[in-house]
Amino acid sequence: MFLIRCALLALNIAYAPIRTFSRRIKGKVTLLSSQDDVPSRDIRMLAAALSAGQRDRPSVLSCGQDRRPVPLSCISNPKVVVLAGRMRRSFAGALKFAGHLLRELYHIASSEVVVLEGYTVSVGAVKHKPGVTILQMWHAPDAIKKFSRQLLDTPAGQSTELADALGMHRNYDYLLCPSPAVAPAFKEAFGVTDEQLVYLGMPRIDYLSALRQKQHSGDGSFCAEHSGDGSSCVTLTDEPRSTRAKILGKYPRLHARQGDASSAFPRPVIVYAPTFRDGRPVELNGLLKHFDFGRFTLVVKLHPLYPQEISAEWTNRDGLLFDKEFSTDEWLTTAAAVITDYSGVAVEAAAAAVPVYFYVYDIDQYMAERGLNFDLRREAVAPYVFMNGTALAGALDPAVYDLTRLRTFRERMLSCPDMGNTERLAAFVRSFLTKPQRS
Repeated sequence: MFLIRCALLALNIAYAPIRTFSRRIKGKVTLLSSQDDVPSRDIRMLAAALSAGQRDRPSVLSCGQDRRPVPLSCISNPKVVVLAGRMRRSFAGALKFAGHLLRELYHIASSEVVVLEGYTVSVGAVKHKPGVTILQMWHAPDAIKKFSRQLLDTPAGQSTELADALGMHRNYDYLLCPSPAVAPAFKEAFGVTDEQLVYLGMPRIDYLSALRQKQHSGDGSFCAEHSGDGSSCVTLTDEPRSTRAKILGKYPRLHARQGDASSAFPRPVIVYAPTFRDGRPVELNGLLKHFDFGRFTLVVKLHPLYPQEISAEWTNRDGLLFDKEFSTDEWLTTAAAVITDYSGVAVEAAAAAVPVYFYVYDIDQYMAERGLNFDLRREAVAPYVFMNGTALAGALDPAVYDLTRLRTFRERMLSCPDMGNTERLAAFVRSFLTKPQRS
């Protein structure tokens, strides 16, 4: 703790002149992506919507109960800065990240609005000058499992002392919340009040909903029916189509047995994407031993933070892929169904109308070790929750899946419409910006 406090003191000392002498730029928005060294899909989509101006201004700022009119005077073309960077566990990585933090601090000090999607020390651990609005978008559209401040002083989390020293989830003005049902968990996890919660919908929900839309406009925008908010299209170019092509290029054996020229995937692709288990390996044999590889192709997406060795029995199995190349939402462009557990992948797949099966072989242990905000056995998708691989493999049939139950689950976890979420969020951000004075 002593070294951490010294580092934070140095950070605040370095920030003092930046905060004092940096001029706030009217109309400036800084978007911080802390999950990787490249901006996330949510950040990219929001940046594009902000930079494009107000094409179709939504009539309201929220799809929750607090529906507020969009201010007519909000700026239409802000100055948008996107910064992406993640701390690497090495001396060189620490030095590089220190420089990245200083860049973040400068742009925060000179911005009117800051939007982030995860914890970053540049927001929480320093004192900012008045006048900046900070919105936490968060990177997960769910709260099925407990997370963040809900885990303080437990084996799965940090100590309260360390969290408070690092300013964990501090200094937020607003927090993007997926739905009223998720609100109690989000208030605990981020230490915020009801007044700080906004129900606007994440940009990626537009993308995920568009994956299953049959209507495709000529300019590369995926469009869907909307509920009168004035925002019906989200520009995605031909990304889903090109993603499918990239997947086929990487894994030609997916279509090597193609018997029908009209289908790129002769056997339906099932994606298995389990959540991390705090260092405990995922139990694979219970599912793989009973899976029907003659009927389906199974793609296994293990969590990147917790790699594990795969038994030689499975590494060369026909119809089985262990993928590290593509993200789970990229695989949703090809998936006939998804198998997961307590992961936010379930909500993302539900948004894309991809059937979801839950393999929760360790649910009692997981609840004891980490805890759940939602017991899936009591949700609308309960008929698709399985505790052993035999029962799951026997029930796996996307063609007869009850999508009504999936839609009910989606609407409980995500209260916003399928489309228009990016523009709604962009309008909210613009409402805090000041128009530059004309010279």
